[in-house]
Amino acid sequence: MLQRITHDLIADPPADGVVRDNPPDNPASGLITADNLPALRAAAEAAAETGDYRKAVRLYTTLLNSSTHFRGPEDPDTLTTRHDLASWRGRAGDAGGAAEALTELLPVRERMLGPEHPDTLTARHDLASWRGRAGDAGGAAAAFAELLPAVERVRGPEHPYTLTARHNLAFWRGETGDAAGAAEALAELLPVREQVQGPEHPDTLTTWHELARWRGHAGDAAGAAEALAELLPVRERMLGPEHPDTRATWTALGYWRKASASRRT
Repeated sequence: MLQRITHDLIADPPADGVVRDNPPDNPASGLITADNLPALRAAAEAAAETGDYRKAVRLYTTLLNSSTHFRGPEDPDTLTTRHDLASWRGRAGDAGGAAEALTELLPVRERMLGPEHPDTLTARHDLASWRGRAGDAGGAAAAFAELLPAVERVRGPEHPYTLTARHNLAFWRGETGDAAGAAEALAELLPVREQVQGPEHPDTLTTWHELARWRGHAGDAAGAAEALAELLPVRERMLGPEHPDTRATWTALGYWRKASASRRT
């Protein structure tokens, strides 16, 4: 199917019902037909899954332009593509652009689906995250504080999505300077994650790591080091010693051990 797309894209002159995409470095540049959209989405998803976020952005941009043309700007697939493109723009390094795109998308989601539709809540969640990553920690914390009651109401208090929102609220509270508040919130969250998702689930381990880190920033360097020392062998066993999360725990453990030792002298 992808070979067919390539052939269709270089056809000249353009046939009826096709859209030309111009960037020369876009591997799907040329002519897109409505029938090609599923294969183009598959190519964009494949690029994202392999970590080639810039290529994913190019392909999602092509997909969005084509979906808008063939399906309309408010078609559900078009709106999903807008959301996906924003997310991959952020992953490619443009957190501000991701936040801006989701800011524009959110009122459309609210109007088309309602303020508490799961897709609307996902847009709010991701907008809050990218606002924080773009440098607005206070705005992210406030947005998550507003979002959490709606997520609890729609999804339930122990749904994994709700637990992620709780985690992110705590994280951005910490980033605003409230390390003690972040640590307290994560200490309350960790046993819930252990019960609901399991003690060695990746999300549980992430909360464990962040709890230790914020304990350290709140002044308990020894407690942070102790918690990270307990976490490290679990991450090594579950993820492998070279996994980025394992290495992050290893690095944090070294930092807080050193900080604890310096505070004892």
